[in-house]
Amino acid sequence: MVKTHPNNACFIHNYARYFGHFVLSHVKTRLYLKLSLYIFSNQGQKDYQINRIARSQCKNISTRNNTRAQSF
Repeated sequence: MVKTHPNNACFIHNYARYFGHFVLSHVKTRLYLKLSLYIFSNQGQKDYQINRIARSQCKNISTRNNTRAQSF
């Protein structure tokens, strides 16, 4: 058996933790950048408007159905 230095495991662990943190932060920043670009672009604004209109229509339909059901 090869005798490993006691600090080897710690070193590997710390390195993996640092590397994982770096990768995660990089991915997060990329996602945030893409998301902010999408939100501030025209397409994002249009989609937001469409979603808001659709949501309000869904609410209207559900309230109408409720009143119809109560009127019986």
